[in-house]
Amino acid sequence: MKTFYVFILFQIIISAYSQNHLCSILEHDTTIIFNHLQTDYLDDYRVALDNERIWFYKYNASYMHANEFTLYCFYINETKVDSFIIKIPRLNSSLRKDYYDNYNLFTVYNDFILLGYDRYLLILKRNNNTFKIYKKLKLNIQLLPEFASFISENSIFLARNENFSINPKIKSNTQITVYNLYPAKKGYSIQPFFPFIASTHCRYGGDFFSVNSDRTCISFHQRTNYHIDLFDTSLLLRESIHFTPDYWHQVPEDQIRLIDSSQQAYILISCVMPLLKKHSFLDHVYWLDSNTILTKYFNQNICYYDVIEKQNNEWKISKSQLNVNTPNTNEVITKKQYWIVKQHLDKVFIYKNKMICVSSIPAINPIGKTIDAYTADKTTYFKNQSACFSIAVFTLKYP
Repeated sequence: MKTFYVFILFQIIISAYSQNHLCSILEHDTTIIFNHLQTDYLDDYRVALDNERIWFYKYNASYMHANEFTLYCFYINETKVDSFIIKIPRLNSSLRKDYYDNYNLFTVYNDFILLGYDRYLLILKRNNNTFKIYKKLKLNIQLLPEFASFISENSIFLARNENFSINPKIKSNTQITVYNLYPAKKGYSIQPFFPFIASTHCRYGGDFFSVNSDRTCISFHQRTNYHIDLFDTSLLLRESIHFTPDYWHQVPEDQIRLIDSSQQAYILISCVMPLLKKHSFLDHVYWLDSNTILTKYFNQNICYYDVIEKQNNEWKISKSQLNVNTPNTNEVITKKQYWIVKQHLDKVFIYKNKMICVSSIPAINPIGKTIDAYTADKTTYFKNQSACFSIAVFTLKYP
C-alpha cells in the first residue's frame, strides 16, 4: 500500500446563485485534481463508493498481458489517497480463457471488491493491505448485468436496462436480480415494465437503479414518466413514487408505442434524440437519506434537479426545478460561481451529508476569468494535454 496526498485546487464556500439553483442546497468543500491520472473521458475509470471511501481504477488500460493493476482509495473525510497494487495472475483471462477484456462491473463493500464482465464475476477480499481472489462466479441469469451493488457480504444486486436483445426468446431487456454468494445461486429475479427502451441508447450517463445507504431498498425509475418504484431486497414492490408536475413535458404515448415496436437501433437513435430534446425525461435518482431523494432530469434539453421528501408516509416534491445555469459569458467567475461553470454533475455519490462529484476536468483555475476566457483556456489546454481525474466534495444543505 502507498499513501499520498493530492493537490487541492480550491477550498471555498459557494453561496447560492439563487434559491432556484442547485447551489441553494450545496456548499463546496474542496476540489481535488489528480494530476498524474489523466483521462480523456470519465468512463476511462471505474468508480465505486463504500462508506467514506471512493474507490477507483483505470478501466481502459491494456491488461491483456498484465498481472496487476493499481486500485486507488480516496478517504472523503481525510482528503487523502491510498493506492494498492492488485496482483492477479493472467488478470483479464482469470474468468474466461477465451476472452480478453476489461471488467465493466465494479463495486465495493467493506473488505470485498467485485469485478465483472459478461456473466462472470470475480470477488476480491482485503486482508490488511493486500487483496486476494475470494470467489469466482458464472451467473445463471438471462440478461448480462450492467449494474452491480452489494446488499450484504453474502448477496449482490445485479441489473440491466439497456438496448435490444439479439436473442428472440428474451421478451424484456429490463431485469433485476438478487444473487446469493453462498451457496452461489440466483435468489430473486424480476423483469419490471419499462416502455421506451430505445431511449437507453441515448441516455446522458444516468443509471436506472440505485440502492439506499443502508442497503435495504432498491429504486428503479422510468424514463418518460416521473415514476420511481422502490423494492425491498427480496425484490417485492414496497411503494411507488409518481408525480405529474406542471413543468413535466410528457412524450406522447403513440410515439412511444411506435418506436417501441421497431427493432432497428440506428433508426431508433435518430428518432429518440429529437423527442428527448423536446420533452422531459428522468435521468437519475440519488438517495440523500432513507426519506429524501434527489432526482436529476432533463426538461426540453435543460438539466434540473428536484428534492423529494417523505412526510407523513407520503412523498412530496419539497424543492423543484433546481437549475445549473451558468453565468453570462462575459461575467467574471468568482469563488461562489466555481460550481456553476461545471454546468452538470458527471458521476455522483452520496455519503451521509456529503455529495461527491467525480469528474474529468482540465487542471485550470477558473476563478477571476470570464466564461469566454475560461472556455478559450480549455481549448488551448486540450490541444496538448488530457483532462485529469478529479473529485469534488460538497456538503448538502437541506431541508
